[in-house]
Amino acid sequence: MRILITGTPGTGKSSVASEISRREGWALLSLKEIAEKHNCITGKQGVERIVDVRKLRAATIRELKGKKNAVVEGHLGCEFRLPVDFVFVLRTHPDELKARMRKRKYPKMKIEENLMAEMLDYCPQVSATHYKVPILEVDTTKRTAKEAAARIISYLGGKVKKLDEVDWSPELREKTIRNLRISSL
Repeated sequence: MRILITGTPGTGKSSVASEISRREGWALLSLKEIAEKHNCITGKQGVERIVDVRKLRAATIRELKGKKNAVVEGHLGCEFRLPVDFVFVLRTHPDELKARMRKRKYPKMKIEENLMAEMLDYCPQVSATHYKVPILEVDTTKRTAKEAAARIISYLGGKVKKLDEVDWSPELREKTIRNLRISSL
């Protein structure tokens, strides 16, 4: 079985994927490491690296060859289709996500962009345009990486029939109203 763990930065992708890999004995492929290894990084824009996603997709498919069981992780995984059986999008409440990104010392603009992506369901929606496999959400807000990994493994093993339904639209509405009030001052 091959699965993709994706989501906005700070949702716990690396930790959850690592835990699944460890528990199940599956290969672990990090899109960030693959991008570095296969020279998929084409430049920088501020603190952001620019990645050639076509090249990254091709390199990841090569890395997956011969691996029956694998966990692929990375936020760019939603941007293109990979030969996987399931896509798990990790989601985190915007307040918690903001705290995690601040702890990592992300620039304010990157925090704002990622919070907006999370509230707009960017990763689930973009994944749906690329994948024809089940796309499932897992809320990591109040779960440790071990708990989130156990939930995914339980789902894959048929012990859990349904995962999480995430909707941050109330938070998005609140942020929009707050910004409208500020701009009208």
